[in-house]
Amino acid sequence: MIHLKTLIDTLVKDKYLAILADLTLPDASGTQVVEKIDKFDTPTVVFSGSIDKDLINKVLDYNVMDFVVKDNPSSSDYAIRLIKFIVLNKKSSLLVVDDSKVSRMFLNSSLQRLGLKILEAEDGIEALKIIEKDKSVKLVLTDKQMPNMDGIEFVNKARMKYGLNELAIIGVASKSDDDDIILEFLKSGANDFVSKSTSSEEIFSRVVTNIELLDYIKIAKDSSTIDYLTKLHNRRYLYDIGDKLFANARRKHLELSVCMIDIDYFKKINDRYSHEAGDMALVEMSKVLKATLRESDVITRYGGEEFCIILNGLTLENSINIMEKLRKNISEIAIVINNKTIKFTVSIGISSNLSRSLEDMINRADKALYKAKESGRDKVVSL
Repeated sequence: MIHLKTLIDTLVKDKYLAILADLTLPDASGTQVVEKIDKFDTPTVVFSGSIDKDLINKVLDYNVMDFVVKDNPSSSDYAIRLIKFIVLNKKSSLLVVDDSKVSRMFLNSSLQRLGLKILEAEDGIEALKIIEKDKSVKLVLTDKQMPNMDGIEFVNKARMKYGLNELAIIGVASKSDDDDIILEFLKSGANDFVSKSTSSEEIFSRVVTNIELLDYIKIAKDSSTIDYLTKLHNRRYLYDIGDKLFANARRKHLELSVCMIDIDYFKKINDRYSHEAGDMALVEMSKVLKATLRESDVITRYGGEEFCIILNGLTLENSINIMEKLRKNISEIAIVINNKTIKFTVSIGISSNLSRSLEDMINRADKALYKAKESGRDKVVSL
């Protein structure tokens, strides 16, 4: 078991996203633990065997996201869920929409422990402007009765731009209105509903659950389009987005280049230095691709040691210049494994001919790549 002093020394040296802390350490216990941790402003989940309600309330007065009692196997699962929530939502925001300052203050105080940035709006019109401007907003808590634009109209307008799996919305109304309003909110597109008489703990739990659902949906979606090793998009994503870019370029007479990139003698790296070295080469190359190319460019791992890039709005000459720069940057990568330094090069083929389809452009870029290989490797060839 770690000592509190050791933990504090570690926090002084490094910045952590979250802390999972017990209240019984060899050199401290109870609020002494959270009092010391609180100074570092790091989201903390307390995981303790204590069921003392007074102690729990005292602990929650500090910078503690939640107090989880070790009373059954599911407790550890919940504690881990909270840590994952903190990690996945370190840059996320939550929007509270209500014309009542008192109501906004209540919801704000109930949710501060989440570690999210909390924004406020007085009506639906202001709320729409905020979510349009701030893409970090993951969840909106909106009251029903508001001037200018009420909660139901806000939900209707928000859903025209943001789907259920993109933005979570929780409707809020007074208890006397619950029976009439719940269905209206849900039919308008709200994900959930709470009444103003709902306890702080339940509101906290509902918000966590709704944001978690968005996170899981995004993870599932990403897993189908993101390459596990390199964290680049995969071939499926290439064709999904590439077909749209190709059609747009043809329709508007825009410049578009497809580039195929292949690591030279990649099999020798695997055979001579191990598959781990090959994986390291792919990962380091992916970092250089991201650092060299623009955010608007489509960067994908096509398969094995082959990558496919779509450059938007660039002439063939500019595309060649960028690929030459990329080729040079990759040649400077140095991987060290088992005290051995490994360097490698790439061959690149480019097609800028907006012919029949994206598939045709990829095939032409692949032929150019083959010519680069045939003519000595470590070069850029266009067709």
